Amino acid sequence: MFVPGTSVEQAQTVLLQDDVYMSFLQRVCGELAAKPHQCWPRYASVCAGALLLANTGIFKGKQVTTHWAMRGALANLQGVTLAPDYPRYVHDQDVLTGGGIASGIDEALYLVSSLSSVDEACKAQLIMQYAPAPPFHCGNPDQAEQSGYLDMVNGMLSADQASVDTIQSILQGRYGSA
Repeated sequence: MFVPGTSVEQAQTVLLQDDVYMSFLQRVCGELAAKPHQCWPRYASVCAGALLLANTGIFKGKQVTTHWAMRGALANLQGVTLAPDYPRYVHDQDVLTGGGIASGIDEALYLVSSLSSVDEACKAQLIMQYAPAPPFHCGNPDQAEQSGYLDMVNGMLSADQASVDTIQSILQGRYGSA
């Protein structure tokens, strides 16, 4: 099961108002948990998709990541451990989580290598001509601080803080705090 990213506001709306979608996630995650363990991840998310997948409770006892602006919504949940720093993706047991949307390419290539082979992942990377060489190095808050963009980071975090607080409250109400 893969849960794609969305904005913090949309994640909050889905958690609060979309009972059909959240029931679907709960049901499918429960069905997957009942099946014999496979060697690849059963559950995957990228960016704010982690906020929705966290609502199922499957992150307990696992290390995860998400977009840097949404880490606060996951940080205090019981049994959830955020990976240190800002990894592109994290695979822990049966859960694969990715950071921001661009990290989804790295996560997808890792998933292809898990489901098939490194050779197949390399072929996919070649077909996409995915040879990352960003012209700038300010893709996470640590780098932004060094680049002088810390005010923008703090502004994004402040603007989303009400939604993050609401999401964290919803998840803590369901799964407890650390």
